[in-house]
Amino acid sequence: MRARPTLRKIALAALALALCRPQEARGWGNTWIGIDLEEAYNALRWRSGLLRGGGVLTLGNAGYSSDIFYGSTPEPTPDYTATAGASVRGMLPLSRKLIAEASATPEYLFFLRTRGERAFNGIASGSLHLVLDRLYFLAGGEYRNMRERLGPELDVNIRRQEAALTGLALWQVSKQTSLALQYRRAAYNYGETGETGIRERLNRIEDYINVRAYLRQIAKVRYYLDGEYGDFSFTQDPTHFRDARSYGAYACVDINPEAATNPLNRQITGAIRLGYGKFDLRDPAQMDFAGLAGSARLTIPLMRHTSANGFFERGAEFSVFAGMSYFLQTSFGGGVTRALTRRITLSYDFAMSRLSYPESGSSEEPSSQLRSAYRVHSIRLGTQLKRNLFFNLLASFSTRSSSVLIRPGGRNFFGFGLSYGVSPGATTAIVDPTAR
Repeated sequence: MRARPTLRKIALAALALALCRPQEARGWGNTWIGIDLEEAYNALRWRSGLLRGGGVLTLGNAGYSSDIFYGSTPEPTPDYTATAGASVRGMLPLSRKLIAEASATPEYLFFLRTRGERAFNGIASGSLHLVLDRLYFLAGGEYRNMRERLGPELDVNIRRQEAALTGLALWQVSKQTSLALQYRRAAYNYGETGETGIRERLNRIEDYINVRAYLRQIAKVRYYLDGEYGDFSFTQDPTHFRDARSYGAYACVDINPEAATNPLNRQITGAIRLGYGKFDLRDPAQMDFAGLAGSARLTIPLMRHTSANGFFERGAEFSVFAGMSYFLQTSFGGGVTRALTRRITLSYDFAMSRLSYPESGSSEEPSSQLRSAYRVHSIRLGTQLKRNLFFNLLASFSTRSSSVLIRPGGRNFFGFGLSYGVSPGATTAIVDPTAR
């Protein structure tokens, strides 16, 4: 006589049936974020019942670099490099109103000669979405463990760990109007390098509060206002003179965000977030920053097979140098993409970034001697070999002007990139415009 199945077996069988039962998500509330979330869920191509997923495999920046440290060391360090990785995302409705989401991005940095620069990197995140009729709530977390370039001031590779928590609540007041409140807390921890004082100057905790009013949506164009407050506390600075607060008020427009991945689409795409920002430092010897801040990116079709793009970014960033709490970085550039055939595109892009420091500070050098500028010219020839298989030939030429604090330098790079799959993307609620 056969034994009766246990309760555990019955529960596992019921769970497997629920996951494998073919269904489509329907009616995730009447908020625009809920609608976007449902569209993203149904666009994921890997399917097993209610479980959806997507991903892409990449081999990027595979080639020759004339100086992997961009001139930050006394002598150039040429090497052959490559970055191999993947990006995966999964979504599972736990009920009609509760959706779980997880994503991961592992990668490996390879250097042929400079073995000490080889590293494994990873990003992992998870979130829960509660979708009601006119209310939407998000609770999520993200962990990053990356060995990457420190920044424009000092081009050395350093391990950076970031642990962040995010909460968001949105109320759909009417068909055209909604109000949102977002909170984000992130802890940054930097590894050791040959440079002293990096951890003391950059390890910190950041808290952001954003209040947004979405005023109108016409087709795929969304207008909103964003008020922001930030608090920065440095965990290894006993004086806390580097602690700061930030305030901002921005006018924002999102234009066809779901079409932005296709450089030759026939629609204008992009995002604009520009306004007034203030950086208030605790150190009385340092000058505060106040003025134009934010970012803007646009892609505009010029003619049938050609599109142009441009970007602008401006804001205060924390400095790695002693006596300097922050620098003001202004970046801008643009480019052109031309379709040579249905499967081949040719692109040229130019980018420039300027760094400047406040007038006051412990440095005796005038601010005009502390400024530095970067220029990058890049060319890409891309082709679609098969469905979801893309190959790119890449070339970039970068230069950096010298200043009292920053060495002159730059690098040239020649290589290729390869990707297979479709990018799983990210929902609007998870994209964080305040992320550094």
